[in-house]
Amino acid sequence: MARGEKEWDCLEVVKNSFNRFRKENQYGISREDTDELENMFKIVKPNENSNDFPDFVFENGFIEHFQITSSKQSNKKGAEHIKNKSVYSARLEKSFERYMTSEYQGIMHSDFRYGAHSYEWLKESFKMNWENHINSLEKYETEYKTGIFMVQYIDGALLMAEDIYGPSGVDGFSMPIRAQQYFEDYQLSRDKELLTYLQGFKDKIKYVFFVNCSGVEFISLEHIDSMIKLLPWDFLIDSGYGMTETNMFAKITIPDIESENNDCKSKK
Repeated sequence: MARGEKEWDCLEVVKNSFNRFRKENQYGISREDTDELENMFKIVKPNENSNDFPDFVFENGFIEHFQITSSKQSNKKGAEHIKNKSVYSARLEKSFERYMTSEYQGIMHSDFRYGAHSYEWLKESFKMNWENHINSLEKYETEYKTGIFMVQYIDGALLMAEDIYGPSGVDGFSMPIRAQQYFEDYQLSRDKELLTYLQGFKDKIKYVFFVNCSGVEFISLEHIDSMIKLLPWDFLIDSGYGMTETNMFAKITIPDIESENNDCKSKK
């Protein structure tokens, strides 16, 4: 994929999600913020200097994209999950092309087994990438009003469960007042630890667009203090052990109904 394609594809996902879902995936977004973001989506464009910070610019603002991972990451090879998934996807695409041009009829399936993932690795990746881009921002010489970081997590390897049934501090006491929140993909909006970390940057970044495999979260750092107060319980965050992604393709021959009917008529 050419430089800039993944950033533009991610921005299109964000734009479509904002227009489609509105308030249900927006956190601390006011009516004025909504108007600002709607206008931004109409005028945002790629940075003419594709090698420079930021990825996208608009009047009085910018969007910078980066990916994070919950897999182990080394300085030389990068994230293991992203690297392995990229290799797998390339092989899968070639296999699919061969399958579609062959005479084989039936079902083809391919499995990708997830390696080790952890919340600790996700935090490490998030903070490292965030601070690297903050360093780039501090060298940015253009005046801006609205700074946006578009953070993408494509591993889909972490599960979250609200610790509503955890220790209450009172022996034998329980109060199941509502159903426990549970997510099959990591949600930044429920992570008190990283939200608290982001509090320290609200003078530099106005919004975070957090993109995962299940959707997009729009978070205003201006109101992040209130977000944290509205999260009464912590969330347990862990990997889905032994997760496997399965891709299946089916190729069958659809009979020509009209020809068959004509054949039947000719036999009468």
